[in-house]
Amino acid sequence: LQCDGRSWERIEIEHAGGEIDVIVAIAMSTGRLKACWFSDVEFNLASSQALATGLKYNRSVKELRLRRCRIDNATGEIIREGLRVNTTLESVSFEHCGLLDEELATLLSCLRQCSTINKISVEGNICRDRGLHELDGLLRELNVQSLSLHHQRLEDNERLR
Repeated sequence: LQCDGRSWERIEIEHAGGEIDVIVAIAMSTGRLKACWFSDVEFNLASSQALATGLKYNRSVKELRLRRCRIDNATGEIIREGLRVNTTLESVSFEHCGLLDEELATLLSCLRQCSTINKISVEGNICRDRGLHELDGLLRELNVQSLSLHHQRLEDNERLR
């Protein structure tokens, strides 16, 4: 994608219903895209496949931010495929995506191959035993400098350990 002859370095998509696969694929193909920000996006199979393919082959992407994005099991698995082989991400955010502990843990486990990760945000999800176990492993294995667990959805007497 170009604007005034310059390739985009960041793509921001808000309030989209999943029909973003062509935009994501074109942006990823420039080879200069450094950040992907998605807010209030409902990923479908095509859009999650475009994102995963970009994460697999575009070595310039340093930041992935998903905020209030709907990720079901099928689209989550496709995104996880891209995360498993990415080795260049520095910052990953899954904020207020309604992810349960098991789903969050599975996404986080895909980041272990990416030694460049230094910032992780899982704000507003349900991070408990499995999620915290994965975060503990990432903190021990990688050079994570910033971790955000703000706004965890807790029950009455529940607290993070």
